[in-house]
Amino acid sequence: MFVNEHRSIRKGASDEHLNHHQRGTGRQRTGVQMVFAPLFDIILASIDDQAAGSASGVLTAMQQFGGAIGVAVIGTIFFQLLPTQQFLGATKSATLVAVGLFVVSLLVTFALPQRARAEH
Repeated sequence: MFVNEHRSIRKGASDEHLNHHQRGTGRQRTGVQMVFAPLFDIILASIDDQAAGSASGVLTAMQQFGGAIGVAVIGTIFFQLLPTQQFLGATKSATLVAVGLFVVSLLVTFALPQRARAEH
């Protein structure tokens, strides 16, 4: 589906470019999935069982809010750089900022506890 939409927008894109993009997106999606499931367990472990449903809803809402803030920050950086660096330069700079934030997030994950709850 993505390939057809992308081709209709940009007819000059080669199949190799699109496949490379899809592989990168797939790896990113897999990495995010591997982080969020254990992260939710660790965060919800400190919540009473009775409040787990409400806490899960708040956690999901905050995840969505954080994603929106991230898109806004990267988008602001991109559009601030666009007039001076043109499209390619602004894209490279915004991508480097995003990669830097991913690396910081990766390093912070090592500070998380190993287990969600102590075994009883």
